[in-house]
Amino acid sequence: MTLRALIVDDDPNIVDVVSDIVTSLGHEHDSACCQDDVRQRLA
Repeated sequence: MTLRALIVDDDPNIVDVVSDIVTSLGHEHDSACCQDDVRQRLA
């Protein structure tokens, strides 16, 4: 089963690390850097 994660952090380095981990586990991901981006992606 492939899951999808939304990674939210304002530090691009953290987003990269977490993205790599999520991908290595075989899951998909999207990222956002602030609340406004999150709201747009969830709308």
